[in-house]
Amino acid sequence: MGRVYFLNREYVAHAGARFPIKWTSPEAANYSRFTIKSDVWSFGILLTEIVTYGRSPYPGMHNAEVLRQVDAGYRMSKPPGCPPEIYDLMLECWAADENKRPSFATIHFRLEQFCEDEQPAYRNANTNIHSHPNGNSIALQNKQNPSSGAYHNHIEISVSP
Repeated sequence: MGRVYFLNREYVAHAGARFPIKWTSPEAANYSRFTIKSDVWSFGILLTEIVTYGRSPYPGMHNAEVLRQVDAGYRMSKPPGCPPEIYDLMLECWAADENKRPSFATIHFRLEQFCEDEQPAYRNANTNIHSHPNGNSIALQNKQNPSSGAYHNHIEISVSP
């Protein structure tokens, strides 16, 4: 059984460690070096699974072929029905140079922006919503405690007779 060690902000696999090739970044698959940027690569693969409703990545390809093709610059094509903004994000996650891959903070921001742009009914949970039509009261608050960083939810619905 292999082990994965954490050294200097990267994981290094040793002695027979096994990992899923189709979800693994080139530097992790070829050099057993796992970093947050290799996790970003894997997140890009996860996005393909989401937009294809669970289809396995690199359909019809075996692990050795995936490694050869990815090392040669191959990237999966845009899945049918995948929004261009999401596919662009996938391609950024699969940048050959790991330093050019986005951070998870950037990914979060981009997905949040996409949801807000695509779904007008979508609201950021950090936004307060207040409405008082005809004496009725609706309030949704999600405030962050500055000292602890924790979020506190408050939902209030009042109906006046």
